[in-house]
Amino acid sequence: MTVSRLRSIPYHVVTGVFRFALRGAYAGVRACPKAGRHSNALLLIRTDQIGDFILFTPMLKHLRTIYRDYKISLVVNEQYLNLAEACPHVDHIIPLKVKKYRWNFLYRLNFIRNLRRTAFNTAIYPLYSREPIGDEILYCSGAAERIVFDGNFSNMGRSLKSKNDRYYTRVIKSPEKANTELERNREFVEHLSERPISQSDFAPELWLTQEDRSFVSGLLEQANLELFRDLIIVLFPGALWSGRIWPPDNYARLANRLVERYVASIIVCGGPRDIPLASAVAAQTNFNPLVLAGKTTLRQSAALLEMCALFIGNETGPLHMAVAMNVPAVGLYGYNNPKRVGPYRRFAELLVDAYGEPGEDYPISMEHRLGRMGRITTEEVLGRVRTALARHAPGPPWRRSRGA
Repeated sequence: MTVSRLRSIPYHVVTGVFRFALRGAYAGVRACPKAGRHSNALLLIRTDQIGDFILFTPMLKHLRTIYRDYKISLVVNEQYLNLAEACPHVDHIIPLKVKKYRWNFLYRLNFIRNLRRTAFNTAIYPLYSREPIGDEILYCSGAAERIVFDGNFSNMGRSLKSKNDRYYTRVIKSPEKANTELERNREFVEHLSERPISQSDFAPELWLTQEDRSFVSGLLEQANLELFRDLIIVLFPGALWSGRIWPPDNYARLANRLVERYVASIIVCGGPRDIPLASAVAAQTNFNPLVLAGKTTLRQSAALLEMCALFIGNETGPLHMAVAMNVPAVGLYGYNNPKRVGPYRRFAELLVDAYGEPGEDYPISMEHRLGRMGRITTEEVLGRVRTALARHAPGPPWRRSRGA
């Protein structure tokens, strides 16, 4: 059956058939070690998005300590392979084509078969809001020990989750109280290590190479920008879904004001899919911003953030990248609950919150709210910029202002 005909069948029917076939063949079945294979092998699984991966990164150094004698392999969504492949805490990165895994049974089958050849001793899926794909990879991995977060039902129904739980050797419970994603991750590692881990020892991190930094330095040099002379502000107007995007004309108005008030040098960034949006922002400005959308890898984008004075963008992966690089980040929130996925312990005062109603003391939750991003005003964002430059700007050249 062709992929096009397969796509005409409801997704839940297709994936249900795939899941049934793989579960019957491999679920909970130990893979037999072969001669010459590494005696202690650990598999980690992350199939979610860039921002979620960044919030997972503090786990890695602690898992490396816990499993110090193991060869660690990490399955990642290929979208952020470029970020993961420089990680010093793992030995092997296994990219997963998530969309292809969903729809192509042969790819799905071969992916599982290739995993099982390693004969992992232990496999861990440390995601609180577990997803069916990650569960399937875990219970089909062939590992003797299969560890998972008990989690919630936001991405998986109660019946499927209960059925999958039968295949795991250890299901780590989490306190029922609402908590941030980062704290959930810390709780998980504390269970594995059987010792407390301080918040200061559990911060997101990214791993850059000298080549990444040199590439970005070259881009800035070509644009005649100097780090210690220019106030470089990065705008990231994109997001995976339109409901999380602040309108591009608002970004353009903001950029104009930043140039008028602070003599800022504006760079508009994004991935290949963000090129039309970045171009729309640039077209509406009164100057010629440097548009780098689609021109940098994820690590190069992180290197660029490392060199800028300020990041402004929607709640998406690059916002978490900026915070991980300790760059002041003005995050624009309307769709996701900022108490759950906001900047953790850094730059919380720079967050623009359109998620809640004025004066609302909303709880941490998985609830999404539609139609909120348009509520954010340019003046609100400029107010956070003033706060950022007053509290975090490192030197007088970056505090220039015309009537601020």
